[in-house]
Amino acid sequence: GFSLTNAQLGQIDLSSLPAAFLSRVELLGGGASASYGSDAITGVVRMEGVDARTVGQSLTLGYGAFGERSGVVSTAVRLGRLAVGGVARVASTDGDFPFTDRASFPSTSARRQNGDRRDSGLQLHTHYASHNVSAQGRLLISSTRRGVPGIAGAQSQDERQRDDLIRLTGTVESTLGQIGVTFAGLVEESRLRYTNGLLQIDDLGTVGRVGMKGQATIPLRRSVSNRALAFAEYQRFVASHPSLQDDATRDNVSIGAASTYGFRGATLHPSIRLDAFDVRGADPRFVASPRLAATRRLGSKPVVLKAALGRAFRMPTFNDLYWRSAGASGNPDLLPEASWSAEMGAGWHQTGQTADLAVFARETRNEISWEPDSRNTWRPINVGRARSVGVQASTSRAIPFRGGGLNVDVGYSLTRARDVSTGAPRVFRYNPTHTASSILGVRVGSASADISVQGTSRRFITVDSRESVPGHVLVDLSVAYQFGSRVADTTIGLLIENVGDVEYEIVSGYPMPPRHMRIQISTKLN
Repeated sequence: GFSLTNAQLGQIDLSSLPAAFLSRVELLGGGASASYGSDAITGVVRMEGVDARTVGQSLTLGYGAFGERSGVVSTAVRLGRLAVGGVARVASTDGDFPFTDRASFPSTSARRQNGDRRDSGLQLHTHYASHNVSAQGRLLISSTRRGVPGIAGAQSQDERQRDDLIRLTGTVESTLGQIGVTFAGLVEESRLRYTNGLLQIDDLGTVGRVGMKGQATIPLRRSVSNRALAFAEYQRFVASHPSLQDDATRDNVSIGAASTYGFRGATLHPSIRLDAFDVRGADPRFVASPRLAATRRLGSKPVVLKAALGRAFRMPTFNDLYWRSAGASGNPDLLPEASWSAEMGAGWHQTGQTADLAVFARETRNEISWEPDSRNTWRPINVGRARSVGVQASTSRAIPFRGGGLNVDVGYSLTRARDVSTGAPRVFRYNPTHTASSILGVRVGSASADISVQGTSRRFITVDSRESVPGHVLVDLSVAYQFGSRVADTTIGLLIENVGDVEYEIVSGYPMPPRHMRIQISTKLN
């Protein structure tokens, strides 16, 4: 119910949230600030935690290449209307995979240094339900300690980083007649400690947050699916870091409304959100985020037409506003980035088969860019204007047969994004034009196998398009076998990543792992 984005950094390390803590993940494309507020300029990753009512007693152990070890244990109990569950995880890796060091002459074989990592996490969750009230509580604690590998061929600076997060959320849902009412609250603190032995740096940054929101869902006439939603939300952020000017604070008040309404064979989804930001040392900011989406089914055919138009925004981070260090300075006068996006497409949805095709266009103004001034001091300013257009296509097919089934999923995306702030458009670094993926899965009895293929075109590493990281195609293979008894079900899985042993980089100078293997054993009590 609340964003995970760090207000100081403007990002979140998703690898600190293990899949064992999640019950569902949705990828929502397009601007979504009308529903989710700041940062939802190009899309949202929406994650739901595990539910105490569905988690059982289980144990999962993993073993893999380069010193990888992992263990996950989950348990849950029901006490009448109350369900209490927990999931704990520990994992570690040496991360010392071999690679070809092309920075040296001649090229030599080397192993990655300072790439070790240690993770630990705990999630406790409760759920209570009565005849018209349900309440949930969730405590999330995670800690990651890792080395920060340097660029290939460079001397290690003994860089280390520790990320800690503690997050407590609660939700109460009820009904007042035909009106559904929801209240939610959040208390959170995140810590990031960075050390550099060579430069003798030891910095600790903390960000605290409290939040609360209320929401009411009201049914509308003419159809049971027609409804309106209204919400109000408040959040306060406080950040502390040696390179921030004093303690940075931000208060955010939001109100909004949305509805779903059938009209002449189409379904309309209008929504709007109003945000007010009070940031210490900066002028207040007021942002409106309207959005209108529509869908229409063509009679009895499984064809759905869809379109959307909306505005999204991103507030400057605390680093953008307040950073103070040698050679860099924040700018409290920054405006929020703002974008308008439009998309339209069609889908074919029927049992066992789907296909979707969509085109989109987006223009972002007041883009925040860090630029050097006349004294060579880097400072963020609102100079950027970005424009992107693209096409997305996907299809899936399920083919059952006696004793099993076959599933095929294929996706493709073409995106042309350019910085049009200056006279001649410039490319964005590391933004590929073409990406594609496919998954072929087969299940026969208690055995299953999946082949995943992912490909990307080259990605430019300079805005003048002169240098680029080559494109690559990766193949992963996984097989699993399940057997059980009246007491427990056990699954043994084997995953081979980068089957073709492809040498590739996502960021120039930072090689990715070669072919490697992982085995996992999971037992769940019945």
